[in-house]
Amino acid sequence: QPVIATRAIIPPEYLVPIEVDGDSRGKKGEFAIREDANISSLQTEEVDIKDVKKGDYLLLLPGSRIPTDGILAAREGQGKCSYVDEAALSGEPFPVAKTVGDTIFGSTINQLSLSLMRVAATGS
Repeated sequence: QPVIATRAIIPPEYLVPIEVDGDSRGKKGEFAIREDANISSLQTEEVDIKDVKKGDYLLLLPGSRIPTDGILAAREGQGKCSYVDEAALSGEPFPVAKTVGDTIFGSTINQLSLSLMRVAATGS
């Protein structure tokens, strides 16, 4: 049974250069998602997890398992945090608060908010 991930297709207008020491050209051409981006309106495609590459953006639905390690790129919902159940990795009984830019780990569970992650590593 293949593991399916939801890859998000990010339009250029959703991206802003990452600033490094006040330089808005970005770090090695890297970009971040604009804070006001409406991630629930993104076009998506279902892909086999084996086809996911470093740098891809994946949409994480509330209650879904995070398929691979990455960085929280954006989120929707109230408050400034997403919550991730990391009990499978750490044994921590309470969900861990994550803000944009924080590392999130594969096999953990996205809790309540629609989130967008940028893949940092894959299993291959």
